[in-house]
Amino acid sequence: MQSSSNIQISLSVKNSCRQKVILSLINFKDQLFANYKLILSLLEEHVMESILLKES
Repeated sequence: MQSSSNIQISLSVKNSCRQKVILSLINFKDQLFANYKLILSLLEEHVMESILLKES
């Protein structure tokens, strides 16, 4: 009977670790996407400034 509860505890720990890994990956993806959007907006701003400088 004890080995059964040990297996359940082990599975519970594995599921908890798996959930933490998944949440970490989701968080990483969100941060990556936010950084990507920031880089794009900065690049767009830089391009617009370049165009305005060339026109003047």
